Amino acid sequence: AVVITVACFSVVGLLLFNELSRRIYIHDQTNIILDARHLRRLATELQSPDDLIAHKDRLIALVLGDNANGLRVIDRNGRVLIDHVPMGYALSTRPVVPANERIVPASIQSWKDRNGDDIRGVATAATLQGGETVTIVVARSLADRTLLLDRYRRDVWLSLLGGLLVAVSLSFVLVRRALRPLRAMA
Repeated sequence: AVVITVACFSVVGLLLFNELSRRIYIHDQTNIILDARHLRRLATELQSPDDLIAHKDRLIALVLGDNANGLRVIDRNGRVLIDHVPMGYALSTRPVVPANERIVPASIQSWKDRNGDDIRGVATAATLQGGETVTIVVARSLADRTLLLDRYRRDVWLSLLGGLLVAVSLSFVLVRRALRPLRAMA
């Protein structure tokens, strides 16, 4: 009975953990894609790189609302027009999704920051109304997600241990009760 209980708790905990991990991954991926698409669309409404700089606060406020998110916009000469990376991680600018291609989940790249935390992001080209092309990089640090999942994993293991202790204790009590009549006959 104890083995079955442990096996059930383990399977349920593993399934819940994997589902939570998958949903967080999909949620972050979707947000990165939507942020990049939104930024690219907004950039096409502006005339020049100077307009991007002038609307910097609006672009940052519309697309990013979390310190784990990062945004960098670079002109064709490599000049950084907008640089908003509160956590200070490096942003990858390659490969770049061409301005005429749709940003899809396969466009997202993964890399590590200097602390070894995972970063996911996408670099995409956007053509301004004046005809100049800029590169927009949108990324997200997964450090907070990793911490969340590590805590959840710990909680699952503690729950499993607690369930195991309850199952062993109840089994011990039930077996002792069931054997009481046999002891009385002996």
